[in-house]
Amino acid sequence: PHSWFHEKDVQRRGEQLLQIDRRSGQVDGRFDVQGGGALIRAQPPEPVCTLEQAEAITFPSAEELLETGCLDSAREVTERAHEEGRFVVGMAGGQTLNFLCRHVGGGQESLLLMVDNPELTRKIFDKGTDASIEVGKAFARIGVDCLYIGDSWASGSVISPRMYSDYCTPCYRRAADAAHASGLLVYKHCCGNYDPLLNAVKNDHLDGIEGMDPTCGMSVSHTREAVGDALCLIGGVSCLTLLGATPEQVYGAARACIRVGGPRYVLGSACAVPRFTPAENMHAFARAALDLTP
Repeated sequence: PHSWFHEKDVQRRGEQLLQIDRRSGQVDGRFDVQGGGALIRAQPPEPVCTLEQAEAITFPSAEELLETGCLDSAREVTERAHEEGRFVVGMAGGQTLNFLCRHVGGGQESLLLMVDNPELTRKIFDKGTDASIEVGKAFARIGVDCLYIGDSWASGSVISPRMYSDYCTPCYRRAADAAHASGLLVYKHCCGNYDPLLNAVKNDHLDGIEGMDPTCGMSVSHTREAVGDALCLIGGVSCLTLLGATPEQVYGAARACIRVGGPRYVLGSACAVPRFTPAENMHAFARAALDLTP
């Protein structure tokens, strides 16, 4: 099979990580190394404006992802992790607003489209969900244990509970059901303050939810009270605490989350660990998980 790396090269130039077309030598774009890892294209595609254009959006099937070698490295990492007794999570991408942002031009355009053109919005959301389901199927075949789904834009800081329930819940249910059908656990990440969405999130057919950023006003204790014991909670420690606090403060924040999270809680940061987080803070973070039980 023809592997993706026969056509593309990844090079570091200064502080940027670039994708280069091997044939033309042109820069396709740069990878977001500050959070997310997405390719930010040098020449973004034309925005999708019609149902016909939305229907024409393509994505690789699970078979194509495997046959072209896209997940070869992930397979090796998964096998090595399992030999060490580790739990492996695969990231299946966004199903709703993140996918919409990629195809209609950006955040403002996406949010306005949800109001102005619900039919087109739902069509693009369906495409995003279909694409992520194929990624999930491929991950299942290389042996991962769990899938990460969700969209940073689909948060209580951005959309209303009604919009979430109307637009996003059907997509997350479908993605979660597909993951379960492949024998995987599934959890959803959400950025920002999604306290207003917690009642809706309980209907997403998930095994767990991640985030609970205290800098936005969320907490593990309130989230546990709101969703009960049905969901595993993941996260809860502020990224700013990890970055700027002392190791003792990090340990204390982690310990507090563990105690209120209960048995179905996984210690984690509320979002991506900041790039320059001190190693000693991460050691204190891990020590809290090893030292303490609920």
